[in-house]
Amino acid sequence: MSGRRWLGCCAIVLCAGVSATESGDLLRSFSEMSLETPVVLHDQWSVSDPLDSDAFKTEYSQYFNQYIDVATTLSVRAIDCANGVLPQADAYESMTDLSRLYTSVAETVTRSQTQLRLWQDLNDTAARDRLAELIPSLTNAYSRLMFELSGCSGFLYGELVN
Repeated sequence: MSGRRWLGCCAIVLCAGVSATESGDLLRSFSEMSLETPVVLHDQWSVSDPLDSDAFKTEYSQYFNQYIDVATTLSVRAIDCANGVLPQADAYESMTDLSRLYTSVAETVTRSQTQLRLWQDLNDTAARDRLAELIPSLTNAYSRLMFELSGCSGFLYGELVN
């Protein structure tokens, strides 16, 4: 699927060559992902099925869930790093209330998954539209978590510690 793109300003930072660590690998993987709205992704889809076709809804659901899975792993790792469960870069100082951000993200993910299921199972186009309204909140929050992990893990400084 051609819906994968770099995530804005953070992608530039994440392209720097640094040694491989679990956080580094996760940050690189996530930087190559994006979460598009159903309409935008459908416009990029190479199949001519309609937006509300079962085939596209299945494709979108897989795409959405893959993004959420990687983003959730990144989020948990960012929180573990910020809380000292993982080694922290020497220059690291938390810039975000990660617990509050993660709680907000979890609530938005739950609402998004509900809208996705309503669209997929009941062909509720209003749910598809509500899902599209939630996507920017998710991508923004995950970008903030990505930036936090970049700092905590040392990725921003070119010396990964976890």
